[in-house]
Amino acid sequence: MAASCSSSNAITPAPSQKYEVFLSFRGEDTRYGFVSHLYAALCRKKIRTYVDDKSLERGNEISYSLAQAIKESNVAVIILSENYASSSWCLDELLQILECKERYGQTVIPVFYHVEPTHVRKQQGRFGKAFSLLEKRFKKKGDQVNKWKIALSTIAALSGLNSSESRSEAEFVDEIVEDVIRKLHRISRPRDDLKTLVGIERQVKEIEMMLSLLSHRDVCIMGIWGMGGIGKTTLANVVFNRLSSKFESSCFLANVREEWAKGRKNELQKELFSKLLEEDNPLYNVRGRLSNKKVLIVLDDVNDLEQLDHLVGDFSNLFGHGSIIIVTTRDTELLYYIRADARYDVKRLSDLDAIVLFIMNAFNGNLPVPTEYMVRISKRVLNYAQGIPLALKVLGSHLRCKEQENWESVLNELEQYHNFNIQNVLKVSYDGLNQKDQQIFLDIACFFKGMRRDEVENILNACGFFAKLKIDNLIHKSLLTITKSHTLWMHDLVQEMGREIVLSTNDPRKRSRLWIAQDVIRVLKNNEGNEAIQGIFLDTSDIEEVDLEPTVLEKMYKLRYIQIIDDKGLYTKLKFPQGLKSLPTELRYLDWYNYPLEFLPSNFSPHNLVELHMSHSNLKRLWSGVQHLGNLKHIDLSFSQELIEIPDLFHAPRLESMNLKDCRSLVMFPSLNFQNFDEHSDSKESWRADFRNPGTLVLAGCSSLKSLPELSGSIRSLILNGTAIEEFPTSNSALENLFYLDLGDCKLLKNLGSGIRKLEGLKYLGLWMCLSINVFPKNLPRNVMVLNLCGTAIEEVPSSVKYLSCLEEFHLSFCKRLVTLPTSICELKSLRELHLLACSELENFPEILEPMGCLKTLDLSETRIMELPHSFENLIGLHKLLLDGCGKLKFVPDTIIRMPSLKKLSLARCFLVEIPDWLGCLSSLEILDLRSNSIDKIPTSIKDLSRLIELQISDCKNLQLLPELPLSLGLLDASRCTSLKTVSHSKTAMVKCHWNDYQATHYKEFIFSDCLNLDQSALYNIMIDSQKLEEKPFVSLCSPGNEIPEWFSYQSEKSSITIELPSNWHNNNFMGFALCVIVKDIDFRDNPVEVKCEFYFKTHHGKSYKFRSQFQEICEKEPSLRRYISYFKSDHILMWNKHDHRYRDFRDAVEASFDFELLVKKTAHPPSVDKSIIRRYGIRGLYFQDAQEFDIIYKTEQNDQNV
Repeated sequence: MAASCSSSNAITPAPSQKYEVFLSFRGEDTRYGFVSHLYAALCRKKIRTYVDDKSLERGNEISYSLAQAIKESNVAVIILSENYASSSWCLDELLQILECKERYGQTVIPVFYHVEPTHVRKQQGRFGKAFSLLEKRFKKKGDQVNKWKIALSTIAALSGLNSSESRSEAEFVDEIVEDVIRKLHRISRPRDDLKTLVGIERQVKEIEMMLSLLSHRDVCIMGIWGMGGIGKTTLANVVFNRLSSKFESSCFLANVREEWAKGRKNELQKELFSKLLEEDNPLYNVRGRLSNKKVLIVLDDVNDLEQLDHLVGDFSNLFGHGSIIIVTTRDTELLYYIRADARYDVKRLSDLDAIVLFIMNAFNGNLPVPTEYMVRISKRVLNYAQGIPLALKVLGSHLRCKEQENWESVLNELEQYHNFNIQNVLKVSYDGLNQKDQQIFLDIACFFKGMRRDEVENILNACGFFAKLKIDNLIHKSLLTITKSHTLWMHDLVQEMGREIVLSTNDPRKRSRLWIAQDVIRVLKNNEGNEAIQGIFLDTSDIEEVDLEPTVLEKMYKLRYIQIIDDKGLYTKLKFPQGLKSLPTELRYLDWYNYPLEFLPSNFSPHNLVELHMSHSNLKRLWSGVQHLGNLKHIDLSFSQELIEIPDLFHAPRLESMNLKDCRSLVMFPSLNFQNFDEHSDSKESWRADFRNPGTLVLAGCSSLKSLPELSGSIRSLILNGTAIEEFPTSNSALENLFYLDLGDCKLLKNLGSGIRKLEGLKYLGLWMCLSINVFPKNLPRNVMVLNLCGTAIEEVPSSVKYLSCLEEFHLSFCKRLVTLPTSICELKSLRELHLLACSELENFPEILEPMGCLKTLDLSETRIMELPHSFENLIGLHKLLLDGCGKLKFVPDTIIRMPSLKKLSLARCFLVEIPDWLGCLSSLEILDLRSNSIDKIPTSIKDLSRLIELQISDCKNLQLLPELPLSLGLLDASRCTSLKTVSHSKTAMVKCHWNDYQATHYKEFIFSDCLNLDQSALYNIMIDSQKLEEKPFVSLCSPGNEIPEWFSYQSEKSSITIELPSNWHNNNFMGFALCVIVKDIDFRDNPVEVKCEFYFKTHHGKSYKFRSQFQEICEKEPSLRRYISYFKSDHILMWNKHDHRYRDFRDAVEASFDFELLVKKTAHPPSVDKSIIRRYGIRGLYFQDAQEFDIIYKTEQNDQNV
């Protein structure tokens, strides 16, 4: 299939969209059943849906009106049912839909309704029989039949939805509707109106043309380069919005440079993967799943090669065919180093476009009839703005609210600057603000950028500003924007301009705001503070300890903002040997991590404070007596383990939240009055938010606290785990709106009392490790969604649990006395997770008397379960079945094969001697864990598990033979299988199969450590077999051995090796570089090590940039498969390959140099590494003909044999 950036996929204006969804289906199969339900569900969501309501086909061609309906729809949903292919009408519809997909970028969702994608693609099974009937009818129209075949193969290759993977039909309908809504959201996401983005259309078309010329690339990377403010981000955003609907997934990752500088590199990666996989917190096989996805990624404002390495790594192997990565940057050298397939230099606006953009911003989006005065002014603006869009927008917005006759005087100000750079242009807008607006602008530029708008407004309002109006004004002036997550953001040039205004005062003592560590330390150490300073930000991570005078803050009586942080958080760096005499009364925001003293200054008056954050402090109490706290909203004293008392907060009427987590000495607590809130969120998403959520009180870990303080107002979230309370006061009126209650680890708590039923809004109830609770709680609110009773002493779950109709997660792990579960548990129709890990007295699982479609995860690990009921098959939606350590388990019922959605099956440590043959019938299985069993073989049917990604068989001491394994396998761990001798060869399967039959991964890791009897030739076959696939994966092997195989033509005891490259070394037979080391017996279990190799090519023109590869590279980039070299009982061979499509850019290279290095996994105190651990190194360029010559693979095709 052509890549999305091919010329055939060039943007063609689509017809006006009359419908949002077009449904294509076979009437006799689904019209009055499945399709009618789907249509009704779409209509309930107000989605405009076209359904052809004619029950009979009319003629042999689809009507003009039907063809128009297809063209005028955003999304086409194709219901591929058993008899779909028997209808020429349906197949002509399919051709029309695929044409619209190619021509207009229409989104297509295939739905496999009781048919398998493989059968659709190959016209096999019942689906194939229906198509055979059609072929006979149209045997004289061979060309048309071939078109239909190609169309069926094409549609089956697209990512779709399969009814066999879902639970009930109703839930499958819901799944389709949710997917449609997601796709429509992507299509209809707010797009930049090209009418307001002046001069950009031509540049967009140029980029699209460049991408179309790169369509032959598997994955292409393009750089958009230019100076700050020239419009790189805007341009990339338009291209992203216009192309994203043609990709399976897309992600625009904004402000990479800034987020990276804040230390948020892991958050950036998580955001990228979450958006691409459409999951909140993707963990499992992330890179393997992405390797099959065609994605569009924009990495905005990149300035360091490390950022690209961390986020997309070896992108040629990470993403699916046709993927596009766009990088915006100011650094053209970076684009050279990454060998970008194309680079687009963003151009300044032409004079005409610049005038239009300026006038539109000056007249609030309108284009008035130009006057002579306006033209004269515009020409002067051109001279100053120099075609830079940001400068034109800011100047236009600045002049918008001024009389036209005053415009010239504003421009005259610019002539005061000898150098008309963009900073001076932007400063004109700042100079036009009134004093309070300027103060707010500088506060945001220096301190508040990236904070939530409502938090900043609270602080600024307490300073006497009308913050909402002021912030709106800055937005209108194009100096500030609000992100989708409601945070404040400004262009970095605008922020730089604001900070330069502050820094223009050369003497740090006289600056209004301090944020550079060395300036802050100088002022504090020399006690040079004064009334000029309004705000201080200090990161103490990299400074030395410093002793400060007690009067260090005394003269800063206009100080409104203090934030002192320490990212490393080891100990306090600011010392006050004589104490601290005072804090400024003007303080609105006080955030002092590791505050070193036991009290705040006695004369401190906190009546202006809005937020008080003193986490990990040495405080014993804040202050004495009663303070007027009319503005205080948030208090955070968490981890202040010396804190013994909270002062009276009666005069804090606006208090919204308080965090006292792990204040272990806290015993005295006043009454608390929390503000009432009209609007609130009780979604699961809000449970994960920070303590600032209105109505949140955190007392977790306050182990000396025996009773809840007197509360008034409204509490929404109450976290009491680890306290010493014995009774929960459900009668307190302040708890009426409670939706989150965590009482975990309250070891003295015996019951909740009957009043708990009154908390009708309660969604989460945590009673984990409440050891005194021995009876299942009665009178629970029926709206509870998550119930956590892990580690309690309950013995049974009553049948009345069925009345918890909203329950989604039920946690009972480590309930050591639990004996029985009721059969009524199957009536919990919303239940998604049931956890029974280590319920060591549980011997029987109840009969499942009716289908449970929602249950996804069932964990029975380490229970005494002896057998599973045959009614187990009613768990039709189950994804994970965990039976680890069920040593009493006699057998697993074959009814499991009727679980169409099962993706993970764990039978580790079950003392099994045999695995049943029906294993191969689990068609959806992705993870199989058979560790530490007594099996001597694995059924040959395992090769039929075409979606299997991970197979764990370590410590199966009796296992002698591995059968042919599915090509989809990404991880095989056979460590310590001491009887294992042979691995069956899979070449026949690789030659005969079609790659698309397998859910394959680009990363393949095979671990055979301490398999001392293993035939070495088996390992080499695995590596070469993997390279025979259409998509060459990353492969790593680990096995016993003390000699590098002879086919490694370059071997050395030195860690640096240079190899000569033959002419035409990079051809179609090249499979990459094979790398090998011999590691002697080691024990690094406390500090695992890794082997890394860096290499570069030498051409007649010089060196290339460095390529990087390390053994088990998959481990670094795939958390779920993370392994390190840690413990070998004997010498081991580590062997891996490295293939990268970028090698072809150096096909004229004459040699390649490789440098190996042994690295210790990062720890606080890494040990020294003896480099002699590695005995020898080996390298070879792999080609198919070499593989045959050295008998690495079979020379002739045979039936499956053991090697």
